[in-house]
Amino acid sequence: VPFAVFEVDPEPHAFFGRSIADLIMDDQDAATAMLRGVLDNVALTNNPRLGFVENQVNVDDLLNNEIGGLIRMKAPNAIQEVAVPFVAAQTLSAIQYMDETIETKTGVSKASMGLDPDALQNTTATAAQITKQAGAAQVEVMARNLAEGGMKRLFKLMLRLFVENTDEEKMMRMNSQFVPVDPRVWNSSMDVMCNVGLGT
Repeated sequence: VPFAVFEVDPEPHAFFGRSIADLIMDDQDAATAMLRGVLDNVALTNNPRLGFVENQVNVDDLLNNEIGGLIRMKAPNAIQEVAVPFVAAQTLSAIQYMDETIETKTGVSKASMGLDPDALQNTTATAAQITKQAGAAQVEVMARNLAEGGMKRLFKLMLRLFVENTDEEKMMRMNSQFVPVDPRVWNSSMDVMCNVGLGT
């Protein structure tokens, strides 16, 4: 079957490998849930729920959250704040940990993208280079998997289909001259090799 599968993380004995989304989906869901919890905690800290004694407070006044608005009460202390402690600061370190985990799995970090010029300011040149190369290694593995897996198979399939479906000689340019070539006699199982490109 002429399918060439491009995958950044091949799975043994499986047709489909894993994509970048598959690699980090669970971590991203966890980070999203933690961030949502932080925002909920901030909202509840800033706007706490209120408890009130029934029939002792005007509920319409209570529902009006206008700054400086008056609340009519029949008895003192008929309203009480249900305070929520601010714990979001403790969660931020966990979110940072999840971000570092995602950077490790994808190889895409602030250091590798050059977004944080002060992060490597007080380190040696060797340490800065190691930090940069650590992220690049993961990206290179993904690029190599795409080349050795999908791209190599794609060109082998193209060769095989070309040999199988050619019914006559073709004129091809070789050494600046057009010469007749018969692809029907080519070996359709020729090996394909990936060359690593230099520079950008």
